[in-house]
Amino acid sequence: MILFSERKAFLGKLAVGLTVAFIFSSILWKLVPSFKYGAIPASLELRGDRFTLEVAVTEKEREKGLGGRESLCTSCAMLFVFEKPGRYAFWMKDMRFPIDIVWLLKDRVVFVAGEVSPDFSGLLDPVVAADQVVELNAGVAKNINVGEKIRFFK
Repeated sequence: MILFSERKAFLGKLAVGLTVAFIFSSILWKLVPSFKYGAIPASLELRGDRFTLEVAVTEKEREKGLGGRESLCTSCAMLFVFEKPGRYAFWMKDMRFPIDIVWLLKDRVVFVAGEVSPDFSGLLDPVVAADQVVELNAGVAKNINVGEKIRFFK
């Protein structure tokens, strides 16, 4: 009789532990979309040039982007990772320098907005689905074409 009650208590604790682990992993899955893409890339290659990535995966990080900064290093880029493909509009709120913006779907270029001025007050809203967007210093993406593959490195 004692063995049965100990086994029952153990199974109860195991069930609670598994439930908590499931809930925690579900929350992480929703909050950090990059987990769905595997490890977050550290750099990307664009036409033979490699760029170190800063990655924006949360809503707050994506909203801020490069806003408020004075510049972006010449070998740096910002990658925005989205949970699922969709139309993602960008603005130049609080921007202090011009940038190129490249929309990607499965690591292929689907739209490029080049030399976007920090004074631009509208929305850049291409009529294409994307799951990632890269911001680079103005002029870097001038020879990038729709359909071109972008290579990411871990």
